[in-house]
Parts: sequence; structure tokens; C-alpha cells
Amino acid sequence: MHITPTLLILATTTLATLAAGCATPEEAAAWLDAGPDQHPKDDIDAHRDPDPTDHGPAPDLGLDLDASPDPDLDAMFDLGLDLDASPDLDPDPDMDFDPDMSVDPDPDPDPDPESWGPCQVDGIPGDCIDIADCQTEAIPGFCPGPAGVQCCLEEAPDPDPDPDPDPNDWGPCNARGTPGTCIPAADCPGRTTPGLCPGPADIQCCTDDDDAFACDPDIYPDPDPNADLIEPIGDPGCPDGMAAIEDFCVDRYEAALLELLPDGTETPHSPYHNPGATPVRAVSLPDAIPQGYIDAHRAAAACNASGKRLCTDAEWLRACRFTDDRTYPYGPARQPGLCNDARARHPAVELFPDAPNPFDHIQDACINQLPDALAPTGSHPECVTPEGLYDLMGNLHEWTADPQGTFRGGFYVDTVRNGNGCLYRTTAHDRSHYDYSTGFRCCADR
Repeated sequence: MHITPTLLILATTTLATLAAGCATPEEAAAWLDAGPDQHPKDDIDAHRDPDPTDHGPAPDLGLDLDASPDPDLDAMFDLGLDLDASPDLDPDPDMDFDPDMSVDPDPDPDPDPESWGPCQVDGIPGDCIDIADCQTEAIPGFCPGPAGVQCCLEEAPDPDPDPDPDPNDWGPCNARGTPGTCIPAADCPGRTTPGLCPGPADIQCCTDDDDAFACDPDIYPDPDPNADLIEPIGDPGCPDGMAAIEDFCVDRYEAALLELLPDGTETPHSPYHNPGATPVRAVSLPDAIPQGYIDAHRAAAACNASGKRLCTDAEWLRACRFTDDRTYPYGPARQPGLCNDARARHPAVELFPDAPNPFDHIQDACINQLPDALAPTGSHPECVTPEGLYDLMGNLHEWTADPQGTFRGGFYVDTVRNGNGCLYRTTAHDRSHYDYSTGFRCCADR
């Protein structure tokens, strides 16, 4: 039997298509449907293909290079052809071609050239006719045939109910959980937030700060949440605020910052703002709002200013997992609620529900000031290791000394997606990254 190239290509394409699997869509972004957090930065490094060049075995087409029949060929794919061009003893009758087969004649060989059928535009019915014959309004693009055949509506459409809308009316918005209106920034009597409205750059979300959750990200909260707190004395051989762990020391609490003033005095730094170029040093305080919004470079400098340093990954894991390699600071099994580890709704989505991408606002100082968000250090007394180290799981991510950039332990929305508890590890960012979830604690040599 003669094999035509077209038939062989059709057979090969059909079999390859049947042999290929169907790909499932990627998992939808968890935060945007108010589920448990998937901070975008926490998933970038999640699953790497160990061998991206390995695509698995090729589909079996039922043909061997030596032209012998393939015993694995399923009968349903028998094309009735052999590579040696010999007759197939069991051809598929469905593949037979009848040379005498003819095509049915056109059932309507001479249709009315003016009859092109019905049409509809914006719910208004019409007929596809020549525009010269239309007595109402003819709309192009809805009919077959030549360009002169258009949808002639049975009735004229209603006029624009708002032909001259207010150019400054851009609709509603929501900023930091507070409803607002998209108007020109110069016309806003309250607070404006850019990036939440359509239109030109001066159209911004105008909100009244007296509503529900009031927060000005540019103002340090008053009273100071960390005022009058004193760093406790450290264990023997360790700086203040630290516990002795084998041959090194580690902060008992996630770090807060003190600003170093020119006159030699110190004052608490806002835990809701990156310190920038401000000279600061790290302290380990109970009942403090720990420092978020910090990058690894400034965290390391703050530790050094207090005679400490960032913990190595090995030191951090030893501190969290104790001597028995437990998965959680408090033991081997997860106990929900012992740590600040599972906020129901992502705070960026809560504060910026109308933003095209709420995660564009993850450096906003109001995020960690939301209710049920960041917790004071030690306020979850059962989230502690046998050696008295608090909040190693949840609350804030904690930078380590990894020069490539690593933070560990999860934060107050998620302690699962990149590993459980002490095993949670994010490497998706370099050391210059910071957002509301990034914090740290220090270690020191004994």
C-alpha cells in the first residue's frame, strides 16, 4: 500500500496529540481570593525542576525503524499501513477511501442575494440587509456578505444617558481598608493615595482618615510603642537581651531599633519604617513592636552597632529546633495558635482591595498597624523554645547572614508555604529587599 506524506503526517500528529498529557492551570494566587497568604516573594523559589531537559519518553507511534510491526501498537491507532509498503493484513475499515464518493449538492443553490439572516446589536434585534434598504440604523461588522450588508436594527438605540459625564468622577476606591473616591488630588479634603484609581496620575483615592481604620504611613505613631522599654541582662558571657546557646548567644526576642542621636542619646526608631541612612542599633526587648520593613544590610549594621551580628543559618536552625531537631519551636507537631502564624486575610489585600496589584504596596507602613497583624514580642508565651527564645516561628521573617539573601521562620500570615515552622526558608530576594514582613534577630560569639 502506498503511503502518502500527508497521511503519514496526519497519523503522527494525531498519535502524538493523544499521547501527550493535558497540563493543569497554575494554582490561582491565594491572597487575591482571601485565602491563606501567598506572599509573591515567598513562592518564587518554591519548586525547581531538577532536570529541565528531561521531558519523559517520546510517544510510541506503533512504527519501528526496521519496518517491522510494533507489538505495542494499540489496535485503535492501526493506520492500515506498514513502512515496507506491503498490504496491511488488518486494515482499519474506517480509513478506507471511496473514490466514487460524491459531495451532496447545495440544498439552496440560488438563495435570495438580499436575505442574509437575522442579527443583534446590544440586545436590539435586526436583519442583515443592504444599507440602502435600511429605514432605521445600520451597524457594520455584525453580518456576513459584502460590506454594504449591515445589521439594520428594528428600532433605533437609546441615546447616551450620560453624554457629558463629570471628567473628575472616576468612581469609588478603597485605601487601607477605608472607602474613598477617585478624584483629583488637589480636590481631596482628606488623605490621597496614588496607584488605586484609573485615569491620569493626579486622579487619586481620596479617603477620610476619621473612618474605620485610620493610619498615616508618614507619621510615627504617638505614643511611641517602644518607649521606656529596657533590654534585659543577657546570660553569662552574652550581651544584653541574649540567651546562651552552646558556644554562641542569640537574641531572646525579634529585634527592635534605637536611633543614635548626635548628642550621644538614643531614642526608639519607628518599627514601621526602614531606617535608611539613620544610625541605629539593635536591641532585644520584651513587649516591643519588632522592627519590620528592614533589609539584611541594615539589619547586619544594627547588630554590629550593639556588638552582635546576624545569625548564620546553622545557628538560627539550632536555636529554633533545639537539640532534638524539632519542626516547631515548641515541639515536633504543629499546634495552631501558639504562635502568631496564620492571619486569615493578607493585610495588603485588606488595605488595598481595589489596587490592580495589592502587593505593589507591601512597604506601606500601615500594613503592620492593622488589627490582628504584627504582635508585640513575647505576647505569644507558648511560642517559645526550651531555652527561652520567642517568636522564631511567625510574627516576622528573620534575616540570616547568608550573603545571597535568606530569611527564615515565616511571618504572621504564613508559616507553611516555604517549609513548616523552623524549616520555613525564603531565598527569593537579595539582601537589599525589605517589606512589612522582614525582621531579624542577632547572634554573638561567647
